Amino acid sequence: MSSATESFISSRAADWIAFRRDLHRHPELGFTEFRTIARIAERLAPLGYRLRLGAEVIRREAMRGVPPAETIAQCRARALAEGASPHYVARMGEGMTGLVAELSRGPGPVVAMRFDVDALPIHEATRETHLPAKQGFASARPGAMHACGHDGHAAIGIALAEIAAQPHTEWSGTLRLIFQPAEEGGRGGHAMTERGIVDDVDRLFALHLGCDLPSGRVAASATDMLFSTKWDATFHGRAAHAAANPERGQNAILAAAQAVTALYAIARHGHAPTHVNVGRMEGGTGRNVIADRARLEIEVRGLDDDSLAHMDTRARAAVEGAALMQGCTVDLVEVTRTVGATTSPGARGIVAASAAALPGIDVVESWPLGGCDDAAFLMRRVQERGGEAAYLIVGSDLAAGHHATSFDFSEGALLVAARLMAEVLQRASATRKLSIG
Repeated sequence: MSSATESFISSRAADWIAFRRDLHRHPELGFTEFRTIARIAERLAPLGYRLRLGAEVIRREAMRGVPPAETIAQCRARALAEGASPHYVARMGEGMTGLVAELSRGPGPVVAMRFDVDALPIHEATRETHLPAKQGFASARPGAMHACGHDGHAAIGIALAEIAAQPHTEWSGTLRLIFQPAEEGGRGGHAMTERGIVDDVDRLFALHLGCDLPSGRVAASATDMLFSTKWDATFHGRAAHAAANPERGQNAILAAAQAVTALYAIARHGHAPTHVNVGRMEGGTGRNVIADRARLEIEVRGLDDDSLAHMDTRARAAVEGAALMQGCTVDLVEVTRTVGATTSPGARGIVAASAAALPGIDVVESWPLGGCDDAAFLMRRVQERGGEAAYLIVGSDLAAGHHATSFDFSEGALLVAARLMAEVLQRASATRKLSIG
């Protein structure tokens, strides 16, 4: 890395951290990231990037798990009230909160970098020992929190965009920055892939902060990227007086409760990791009424198609059997489905060489992701068309695990990632253009 680039990074570091903290203070859930995307667009336009938003980068028909229209309208109004550009908010339409920014510098390959930007439906910790609370940038929105580092990912994207726009930065070809909504739940990546935004990409790189990899380390590829399905199960029973004539009721809550225990009792696959979780349970109308409705939000995961099919089949049987036991019916709707992906050897080599060029960084060939990421849809599309893709992990010491109420990462990792991705861009653009079908 040139001394000019290193000097630029040092001069901009405080602003990038401040940007991350601003996003952390204003978390937005999947397909409602109006303020986040508008703030990113406002930063990129002056740098000369060509911006595409909304329906230009997301296929509406491929969107899954979209919030109700009323929720989208409320979030859009909130973003405008908080100063988001009306121009960019309008271009995002009804929840198509994605952005692709592109900068070209002569002939060369198309190099894409993907950064997810959404938050989680979690109440953030308020205790004084939690750094965001102590320093005043904890979530201002009860029930929403950046608990997985996506605010950091967005800040890394901004940092890379600024570095790449400097005339002294050495790279050629086309840089395409993908700011993706709704990674949580595995929704946004599929909708952007179906819009064709990576169909001409030679090399794609996606990253994640943390993942139990300590600060000062970089994993050139992530392994164990799980497949998953997410289900909504709605039980329908019959209401009755809980004391006078409970025999006339059909208890939807009891059916749901029995489904929960049955789901967690599913025999695991003997040849691959599998997981099940019930993340939400709700139902009933009053303490003296047999509940006539209950609802579960369920996910199952497996390392591959076979292990996921094993979990899917048994999860459906568990839910339907529990409903039958209580004389209820159940509607079981698949909300989203994600896939896994494997890093291309060539792209992994670029990441490893880039990380090795950074002083003080320990490079590991691979590290288990231990979860799902819908960047897999983008990666697979690039690979299917003859390109290369990598999913890498930038280590960061964590205050608590991902999706925890007191999650936070070491902000020094933002600067490591900015330097790393600048190196990756230089090496990926210097390597020959691939033949994309």
